[in-house]
Amino acid sequence: MRGLASIACGLLVGCVYDNGRFGGQASASATTSGDASSATTSGDSTSPTTAGDPSTSDTGGSTGAPSTTSDATHNTDTDTDTDATDTDTDTGVTPCWIEGACEPSAEWVLDYPAPKYGSPVTLARFSDGSIAAAGNYDEPILLGDAALPLAATEGVYLARISGSGDVLWVRSFPGPSETRNFAVAVDEEARVSITGHYFDQIDFGGGPRPGGNYSEFYLASFTGDGAWFHDRSVQATGLQFGLTVAADMSGGVVVGGYYNGLFDPGGGPLTELPFEQPYPYNHFVARYDDQRDLQWALDGGTETVNARISGVDVDGAGNVIAVGRFFGPLAFGPLVAKNEGKQSYAFAVKISPTGAPLWLQSYGDTAATGDQGLTQVKADVDDTFVVAGLCDGMVEPFGLPTLLCGSSPIVARVGADGEGIWARTLATTGVASVGALARTEGGRVVVAGSFTGALELLETTPASGFNDVFLGEFGADGALLWARTYGADNPLGAAEFPHSLVALGPGDVVLGAQLYDGVTFGGATASFPSEVHAVIARLRY
Repeated sequence: MRGLASIACGLLVGCVYDNGRFGGQASASATTSGDASSATTSGDSTSPTTAGDPSTSDTGGSTGAPSTTSDATHNTDTDTDTDATDTDTDTGVTPCWIEGACEPSAEWVLDYPAPKYGSPVTLARFSDGSIAAAGNYDEPILLGDAALPLAATEGVYLARISGSGDVLWVRSFPGPSETRNFAVAVDEEARVSITGHYFDQIDFGGGPRPGGNYSEFYLASFTGDGAWFHDRSVQATGLQFGLTVAADMSGGVVVGGYYNGLFDPGGGPLTELPFEQPYPYNHFVARYDDQRDLQWALDGGTETVNARISGVDVDGAGNVIAVGRFFGPLAFGPLVAKNEGKQSYAFAVKISPTGAPLWLQSYGDTAATGDQGLTQVKADVDDTFVVAGLCDGMVEPFGLPTLLCGSSPIVARVGADGEGIWARTLATTGVASVGALARTEGGRVVVAGSFTGALELLETTPASGFNDVFLGEFGADGALLWARTYGADNPLGAAEFPHSLVALGPGDVVLGAQLYDGVTFGGATASFPSEVHAVIARLRY
C-alpha cells in the first residue's frame, strides 16, 4: 500500500551534524520599497472586481492598485487594529504596510534539492528567534562538510537555524523506505516535535520502530539541542497520516491527521474503518502532555465519511482549534455537519482542554465543481483565530454574508464563539489556495499560497509558468495591505508551493517553500537551473 516505490537498503539510525549549512546561503541588502499606494477593500461586496493591467515578472507582481478581494464582514468592535500606527516610534519611518508598498528583501536564503515527489518545508519558532526546520530529502544533502546519508525513497531531516541563517545542528532519519514529515512545532520547554508517516522501519533515536507495507503514523520530540526526547508510532493494518502539530502553553502538543483501518494513538483504538477499497478514512485529533502521554483523542465515529484534519492550534485558554475538509457527514462527538454536495466541504471545530467539542462550523456549496477546505489556523492573543484555505462556489463561512469563490484562496478571522468577524477571497482565473499563515502584531496576518492562471491581488498578476507563489499581508480588518508573487517559468511537473511561514516580528518573516529554477527575493537570488528546490528564506520589509 505504498504511495511511492521504496528501495531496499540497510537501516541507518538518525545522525547528528553540528554547524552545517544547507546548500548555499545568499545575503541581501536592506529592504527596499516601491512607490507608495493605498490599499482599499470592497466592503460587503460578494463578487470579485478587477483592476490594473496584467503584467508578468519572474520575481514578482508589485502592489499599487485597488484591492480586488471579495469580502464578507460582520460589524464588530473587535475588528480594530489597536496596535497599528502611522509611524514606527523607533525610527519615525512609516511602515510599508501602512502605505501598501512592501517589497520583501531576503536577509538570507537556504536551499537544497527537493525530493522527486515534492518536499513540504515546515518551520516553527524558538523563543530566541531561531527556527526549527523539518523536511524531506531523497538524495544526499550537503551540510557543511558532511552529507545526510541516503538509505530511503525519502528521508526526514530536522534542523535548528539561527536568526542569521546559520544551521546550528541537523538530525537525519533516512530509514529503509519512504519516510515523510508534514509538520513541526516548538513547545514551552524548547522541545521540537515532528509528525508524518513512514514505511517498514524508522529510528528517531529511541530505538527502531517497526512498520510494514502500510503508512504508519509517528510523533517524535527532541530537545532544543537535537537530542531525542520521545517518539511514538502506530503499527497496524491500515493507513495513518500525521498532518499537523501544535504546542500548548504547558509543554504538551496536539496532533491531527487522518487514518484508515485500525489506529491507536495511545489510549486504545479509535473507530475502526474497513481496510478495503475504496479505503474510507476518518479524521483524528490527539492531545499529549509534556511527557507525551496521551490526554485524549477524538475521531469521527461511525458517522464520518472521508474527513481529514489539516491544521491545529491551541489558544491562550488551552482550547484546541482544528480545521480541515470532509466529503460525507462529519462528527465530533454530538456535533454533526453534513455535506450534500459532490465535492469536499471545509470545517473548523473548537475543542475544550479536556477534549469536549464546543462548536463545529462548516461551509460548502452543493453546486460547486471544486473542493472546499481549510488548511491553516492560528490562534490570536485575544482568543480569536485566523483560518485559511480554499473555497469554491457560493459559500457563507462562519455565518458571514455570502462570498463568491472560484477555486479561490480564502482567509477569515473568527471569534472565540465560532462566529465570523471577516472573510476575504482573491479572484483567480485558475486555481489558488493558501498554504501557509503567520500571525504578526496588531492583528495582522501574513499569508502565502500558490496559484495557476492569474490572481487578483492588488493588481492582476499572471503566473510566470504553470503556477507561482504569492505572499501578502492582511490587516486586522481584513484589508489586503500588500502582496508580491514569486516564481519562474516552471513546467507542469515542477509545481511551486509555500508550506510554512514564521513571523519573527513586524515586517520580518521566514518562508519555507518549494520553488523552481531561480527566484529573486529582493536582493538575494536562489538559483537552481531547471530544478525544483526546497527554500528557506528570511524576508524583511
